[in-house]
Amino acid sequence: APLAPRAAPAATAAPTAAVAAAMAGAGWQRRVGCGVSVAVALATGVVHLAENLAYHRHLKHLDPDIAKVACLQTENGFYYSYYSGLIEADSVIEGLQDIIWDTRSEYPDTLNAFRRFNIYQEVGLAVVYRCLQTCGLAFVTAWTFFRYTLLVHSSAGQAAIAMLASEVSGNPAAGILCFMFSFLNRFQISRLGSYSSADLREHWGIPLLWMQILCLWYLIAGSGESARRRQFLWFGFGASTFLFIVSWQFSPFLLLLQATSLYFVCLVAGYGCVRDVLVGAINAYIVAMFAAFVLHFGSPYLATSPFLAQLIGLRVATWLRSLCSRCRKGDAGTVTAWACRRMLDVLEGLLAVACFGGVLKAMAPLATADSHVYDILCTKAAIVSDWLPLSLRLPASRLPECTEPSFNARLYLVMGVFKELQADSLNRYKTTTVTHAATISCVLILLRCLLRPVVTQFCKPAEPAARQAGSSDMADSKGSVAEGLRKRKGGKADKAPPAPGSGARRGTAADDDDGEKQPTSVGGDPALEREDAALLFFVVQFMSFLLLGFLVNRLRVAFGPPLMVLAASVFGPRLAAWMTWGRMRSLVLPALAVVHVCYLSWVFGLFPCAGPEEGICGQMSEKKTNDGDLVDLMEWMNQHLPRGLPVLASMNLAGTLRAFVGHPMIIHPQFESENLRKRVQRAYELYHCGTEESFAQTMLSLSAKVVIFEYARCFFTPYTLDDRRKNCIKGKHEPEDQLCLKLHVSTGRFKLLFMNGGYSVFRLQNTTAGKAPRPSVIAKSLAEPSTWTNYVDRCASQQGDTCGPRLAEAAAMWLHGLKRPKVAQTLRQLALERFPQDGLVQYYMARYLDYDAKRTREAGPHYELAARALPNNAYVLREYLMWLDMEAKDKGRLQTMLQRRNERQLLDLTGTGVAELLCEAAASSKDVGLSDLSQRFWAKAKAVAPLGKCVQNNWPLLHPNEGYEERHDAWARFWKFVSAGVTHETGAHHGPAVRYAEPREYLLSPAAADKARAKAAKR
Repeated sequence: APLAPRAAPAATAAPTAAVAAAMAGAGWQRRVGCGVSVAVALATGVVHLAENLAYHRHLKHLDPDIAKVACLQTENGFYYSYYSGLIEADSVIEGLQDIIWDTRSEYPDTLNAFRRFNIYQEVGLAVVYRCLQTCGLAFVTAWTFFRYTLLVHSSAGQAAIAMLASEVSGNPAAGILCFMFSFLNRFQISRLGSYSSADLREHWGIPLLWMQILCLWYLIAGSGESARRRQFLWFGFGASTFLFIVSWQFSPFLLLLQATSLYFVCLVAGYGCVRDVLVGAINAYIVAMFAAFVLHFGSPYLATSPFLAQLIGLRVATWLRSLCSRCRKGDAGTVTAWACRRMLDVLEGLLAVACFGGVLKAMAPLATADSHVYDILCTKAAIVSDWLPLSLRLPASRLPECTEPSFNARLYLVMGVFKELQADSLNRYKTTTVTHAATISCVLILLRCLLRPVVTQFCKPAEPAARQAGSSDMADSKGSVAEGLRKRKGGKADKAPPAPGSGARRGTAADDDDGEKQPTSVGGDPALEREDAALLFFVVQFMSFLLLGFLVNRLRVAFGPPLMVLAASVFGPRLAAWMTWGRMRSLVLPALAVVHVCYLSWVFGLFPCAGPEEGICGQMSEKKTNDGDLVDLMEWMNQHLPRGLPVLASMNLAGTLRAFVGHPMIIHPQFESENLRKRVQRAYELYHCGTEESFAQTMLSLSAKVVIFEYARCFFTPYTLDDRRKNCIKGKHEPEDQLCLKLHVSTGRFKLLFMNGGYSVFRLQNTTAGKAPRPSVIAKSLAEPSTWTNYVDRCASQQGDTCGPRLAEAAAMWLHGLKRPKVAQTLRQLALERFPQDGLVQYYMARYLDYDAKRTREAGPHYELAARALPNNAYVLREYLMWLDMEAKDKGRLQTMLQRRNERQLLDLTGTGVAELLCEAAASSKDVGLSDLSQRFWAKAKAVAPLGKCVQNNWPLLHPNEGYEERHDAWARFWKFVSAGVTHETGAHHGPAVRYAEPREYLLSPAAADKARAKAAKR
């Protein structure tokens, strides 16, 4: 009470009240705007979650175990295996021990998976799920819990993007337009909607990046209005940076570009007002890198990262700059002081670059973990050269030697996601106008940064008298308080603390965090200058991400969402702040609002998709995949292959296998290891034309006992080895020289253990290989029954009822995939002779006669035998119905069959293929005069698969007066897709999903196989 200021005189009471009222009104507006931004962000996050659920709805048509296989391909399965392994372990301790001493990934080596891989998200979720199980709260399966957690995490990232759009534009509702752009371009900016990429590292890392950038935006723009809030922002920035590094191995490269962008804004663009944020960000980066390094048990990938070298260079440069005090005593506004500061900026930048280069050179001998990344980027030199003007392009002779891809680079460049940005992505951006809008936004931001200081210097309006009086009154009050404090403390008054959000540290009001005196803003509000810096930073960071995305198509995920943010901000008031001073404000702001609403309405007119096969409309077709062969392979491995046998397979296949079988793998798809890259190059001899003995020696050197070949990759491979002598070259070698073919007629070094429509498995024998036969002899031997008799005998005795269908599917692969009809005929005949009563063998024989041999009449008896053996198999019943209707044209037998199998039985069928069966049965029933039955079948078919191809084809038969397209415009198909989805079936590579039509238990884990074996033993 003694320190309280005296009451204001009556003359100043009114102005002070007016200022308070004005500030209260402005505060209310800010709170409303913030509330709208948060509400829009939350809403877009929820809608994004629903959007992803719609993309994945087709998985409900698959058995849950098969759906897991479909989603967890290659590296996705590899990472997920640590999650499932920890959940299935006897205890958390034992599960963690298996991760720290991992012997299943690079057999026979033991590695620390925490040190080598970014799997903390899987481990953390596994611990949470086990806790839920302990508490009795695990209401969903482990797979469902994992998948939904990832989708919610992605939705949080979408909410952060919407908040960024509101902040960058200054329009609280800009997040709506941002989400609309994102929806229209979803598959050009994200891979989460692709069900086969369910656990990529970027799915975890990218949402964290958007949260981190949002925190950094607030710090740069000075939105932290209190010390507590600013501390919270710094904590959020540091925590999100740490989690980003931990979750994605590529994160240091993006953070390097982010730090470069921030340093550019501060040093090159001259926004010294953000130096405190720059220094704080560097410190946060260092702390996050150190914490991640410790958590990853001293990962060499982080220790030798270029990002760490950059941080060292920046920290040294900024620290030495803080020691320089030559410009502190002069007037910050003089030309001399400005020139001195710019000279120091140049020296600081050169020092940072020199330190960065020196540290990189010192790290070079040890920096082998990510050398393949530089191999990939170096191959883009020719592309970058082609972008240059003709006069500046380099001839091929002057391009770097690494422009020619090495084996390591070729492994990635074969896939489209690692090539340069595809033309269809650019066309999609143009169609939805995001490129045009984002370009305009960038231009407006640059204009603001260039013109805003000039406009505010010469066009700044006079402050209202009430505000001036109020400010004077408050200053007098504060002065009287300070005077009172001086008198009571008997000393000099302390300097006033900085204004909230000014970025200045307590101490000297204009000093930065390193003690250097910074210039005041030129002719304007320091808050506006910090806004300029934040906007410029966002644009520079976006441009650097864009360059990276142009070079590597997969990194569209880094520049795509910021592109949507800039496009949504095109008519935002913050981008045109330099146009809104004085009287112009009352005209410009309403005009911007009207134009924004008009643009939003035009974009909504593009919905639900910008083209017939674009965006969500490209997802409205039936899904048919060949993962059935993979399911079959893994079931066989869990049942019949001894657990301790180490397996050699391709990187992609090994990653999938690790999630579902218990065998140790020789290689895996996580490529950040020089030792693994050397091992992969040796292992990929399996795709070439070496001799049996040389390949056997390679397997022995890798400690492999079993090798798996993928028939779909049995061709002259693009994975050429660096040692050209071992390559399989078309023109020089015959197809029979390939190991994937000639091992079937092995001279004794390899033994065929398993074969189906997609894979063959061989075991290395302890014998000596005989003389290698000529290619012509191999081709002849493959077609002889004697080559296969011993395998068929073993198959029948060991694999039982599954042997016949596997032989039939292998015959289809040899016919359609490997183009060897004589071999296919031999296998087909052996299967029919050995398993004449097997319904699936009869079905495949009928299908061959019907579709391939064009001997349709002969197929009928085989279809009939298959239908009798498999009376609940939707695929068999559909083919038999269609044969009776379309080929035999026997309406009597067809009517008898439909009436004998009444509608209740058919309508109660479950599994894949039911919708197509009911759809064809509806047409057949109508043809034979069973109209009521036809309507029931048709109603159920439309309810299950309204967008199915069968429904579209049979629509004119059931609705002769109305076309399918007339009834199903884009919006109608959109709502049917959201509500019902599309069907999904997974079968063999060259066959339908007939073996997976009826629900059953799949043995896709060692535990499931052991449980089934125990049940069989009891019986």
